[in-house]
Amino acid sequence: GGGPGPGPGAKPPVVTAAAPMAGPGTRAQVVTSAAPAAKPAAAPAAPAAPAAKPDLAAELPALRKIFGALKDQNHFEVLGLTQTADGAQAKSAYFKLARTYHPDTVPGDAPPEYAKLKADIFARIGEAQRTLTDDKLRAEYVELLKSGGADQVDVAKILAAEELFNRATILVKARKFAEAVKVLDEVIAAMPDEGEYYAWRGYAKFFAAVDKRAAHPVAMADINLCLKRNDKVAQAWYFQGHMAKVLNDLSGAKRHFQRCVALNPNHLDAQRELRLMK
Repeated sequence: GGGPGPGPGAKPPVVTAAAPMAGPGTRAQVVTSAAPAAKPAAAPAAPAAPAAKPDLAAELPALRKIFGALKDQNHFEVLGLTQTADGAQAKSAYFKLARTYHPDTVPGDAPPEYAKLKADIFARIGEAQRTLTDDKLRAEYVELLKSGGADQVDVAKILAAEELFNRATILVKARKFAEAVKVLDEVIAAMPDEGEYYAWRGYAKFFAAVDKRAAHPVAMADINLCLKRNDKVAQAWYFQGHMAKVLNDLSGAKRHFQRCVALNPNHLDAQRELRLMK
């Protein structure tokens, strides 16, 4: 439980913080009678602060290897689980890995490649978690894996599409809507049956356009393609609500946000929008 939590992720910052504290004499005065011999060992500890960077750089080969391996692994392997694992086990495995790879574990002075590798590894872990904690998606995924043989190619295709989709969602959140549309075009070309991809593309098209009212029917065409495949994609209802709000259709916006929260009670953005409307 709680013990190992701070360990892996917090290591680098602890090293950097501890090094300068070891050098000054404050500590030495406390321990004078106990261990005078320890003083020479404490002196070289002062340059240990810059030595944290080489430590992080030394981890790069291992992180590269881990990320390379994850690309070839299925979702269960990514989380270190067997194919009989349930949603709760997937969630637990995800949180355990997140302690090590979450971007928050990266010190501010880490090499850029170190930060990127941790972010990429964490994104891959997140993809596995999203599928395996959803009972329906997990069951479908297990069937896909069981079919074996040539279908393993499909698994690789799914993983590649998910990686692209993850990039597209980051672009949308960064408000780089035109770029996101291009990436989502690629994702949909690879996986045309995945409804949620269309919802994100419609939303990105709407916000990429200068004339939002003219763009709305185009955006809705994509969102309807999503809902036709799966009308329980909460995010599609949130997107409709946000677009309606921009177009000043507040009653429509409220209705869509309510539908979103009914499908996903933990949807924080939709909850916030509804609170603002009270």
